[in-house]
Amino acid sequence: MLQVYFEHLIDQRQRDYLSPPPATLRRVRRAALDKLKPQLPRYDDIFALPARAAQHRDFCSAAVTIGTAAELDADARQTLWQHCHFFKPWKKGPWSLFGIDIDAEWRSDLKWQRLEKKLQDLHGKKIADIGCHNGYFMFRLSAYAPDVVVGFEPNPRCYFSFHFLQRYAQVENIYFEPFGFEHLDNYLAFFDLVLCLGVLYHHTDPVAVLRGIHRSLAKGGRVLIDCQGINSPTPTLLLPARRYAGAAGIWYLPSQQALAHWLQRTNFRHINFFYADYLSPSEQRRTAWADIDSLADFVCGERRTTVEGYPAPWRMYVEASK
Repeated sequence: MLQVYFEHLIDQRQRDYLSPPPATLRRVRRAALDKLKPQLPRYDDIFALPARAAQHRDFCSAAVTIGTAAELDADARQTLWQHCHFFKPWKKGPWSLFGIDIDAEWRSDLKWQRLEKKLQDLHGKKIADIGCHNGYFMFRLSAYAPDVVVGFEPNPRCYFSFHFLQRYAQVENIYFEPFGFEHLDNYLAFFDLVLCLGVLYHHTDPVAVLRGIHRSLAKGGRVLIDCQGINSPTPTLLLPARRYAGAAGIWYLPSQQALAHWLQRTNFRHINFFYADYLSPSEQRRTAWADIDSLADFVCGERRTTVEGYPAPWRMYVEASK
């Protein structure tokens, strides 16, 4: 039953925003589903409950709110609580699901506060969220009445957690594609706005990511980027030996000038940095819903260095256009 459900998502519902999708994209979706199939049995119990639309939804507050406690009886709410715990640790949030408040490791609402001042009018626009994780920003964007929000994320756990939430939110104009930026060439000149949040420094070729984003943007389209880097007045990069602040998979950490040069050399225009500061442990921290080592465990605050001896994480927000 669960396999049929996801087959339907891949082959049918996605056609709502691409009519029809190119053959190359259909093949990519099919390959993505094949990779997901071995994990389907893990989620049988989660998706066994009938999908039900929440009567109350609020995507304009800090916590993405889907339903209220009054909408479920005690037994159904207890089952839902267990299903929410199945997806621990929650990395992005916060959420409120039928009165169950989920305080994630990342205060994504703080990032949203910085971004929303730059969103402009999104009514009827086509938007991409590269590295969308569990869809927090997709739900927030949906409140602006865009034509479509497409999230790209190859992580299977994120894919299933998004669909777990979407079974109750049932938002019509958001879609999750279970693959990464490398398939953006199926969307040439398609998007009006691309969000690239916390992505570039996780890739061995961040310039290729920016080129793919540039090609996917319509003329005059914009990108909003949040990038971790280092606080330096020169166009320089830090390449950690193995780990950075306890995390593997961190590659090039640019200074602001270096990031500006990446954007210039990938033909972006009107480059405007609108926020920069050290990452705070009030924004990324251990919680009951993410009982894992977090920023405070890997950064020496007074010395502004990581446990490996590197400069502490510096977050930069920049907008640019095609």
